[in-house]
Amino acid sequence: KLSAPYWFHLVSYDVRFLIACLLISIAFIIVGIGEIENLLWLQLLGVVCSSLQSGIGETSFLSLTSYFESRKALTAWSSGTGIAGIFGYGWVVFFTIGLKQEFSTTAFVALIIPIVYYTNYYLLLAPTVNKKAIQYSLITPGRESMDSNADVIVRTFSEQSYDIDKHHEEIEQYEASTVANMSFSERLKNTLDLWPFMIPLLVVYLAEYAMQSGVWSAIGFPVTSENARNTFYVYANWVYQVGVFVSRSSGLIWEADMLSIWIMPILQMILLIYFILDACYMWWYDWGLLVLCFIAGLFGGAVYVGGFSLLAESVPPHLKEFSLAASGVSIDVGVAAANIAGIFIQHAIYKY
Repeated sequence: KLSAPYWFHLVSYDVRFLIACLLISIAFIIVGIGEIENLLWLQLLGVVCSSLQSGIGETSFLSLTSYFESRKALTAWSSGTGIAGIFGYGWVVFFTIGLKQEFSTTAFVALIIPIVYYTNYYLLLAPTVNKKAIQYSLITPGRESMDSNADVIVRTFSEQSYDIDKHHEEIEQYEASTVANMSFSERLKNTLDLWPFMIPLLVVYLAEYAMQSGVWSAIGFPVTSENARNTFYVYANWVYQVGVFVSRSSGLIWEADMLSIWIMPILQMILLIYFILDACYMWWYDWGLLVLCFIAGLFGGAVYVGGFSLLAESVPPHLKEFSLAASGVSIDVGVAAANIAGIFIQHAIYKY
């Protein structure tokens, strides 16, 4: 995701989604084999492939929403990713507990997912994407050529009667090619200009993933039982995913403004602090804590769908595709920081 703004424009959506499908397929296969052969390094390699797929796939789909009505497309995408968390847990539980199958079988059967994934893109999305890509393709090998195109558009518009729709279409084509030819420094500057949207995403993900990895894994009834801690962790994450799904599906019902996008991460950090203190002092220490886990999911999902929707409506139209891809890196920075913080948080709770 960190590198995406600097090379995504060189690789078509068709190729990117094909790579994503291959990566997740490889991940399922080698994780399954690693489980059968008890090879931890192979299973971890599968996790790496899955993470690469997630980075390429999510960033590509976010930028792809710029080809459609952004708020509807972003809400649909966000809702889908929300249900994915619930579906993922349900998939494993169904096969391992319901059908008493090994985890390797669960992974191998999941190979149907990338097939559905790419078929959905190829049949439903690719026709629109490729049509617009052809409309926006100009023969502009350099900046001089682009400037020449712009002069022709302006000159033609001023010198003769001109169809206004055609004029807008040519301007859009020129702007699209301008983005494709941006230099590294211009891409970096445009990415940094997105900080009002990226910081809330970073903070909310930092807080919620620190809760998951550092605190929820250290709570159990009783806390001295490893099985009890594992049980709470599973249910807490499941309830959290339900909250994420609910709020990520709300993009067409509630339109967030910049103030709410910044307030929710602050509230999420307050929830993190409360969970840490509660894990230590056990003020409210029962299954009722799942309510707060659900609220954490609501905050996280709302910042996701609200933040990206607001961004899509705030940036210039020709920068929308680029900006949606570039801003996604803030999520992974927050998750990476949360995983590191979670180690220290959990250690401090156990030590206390």
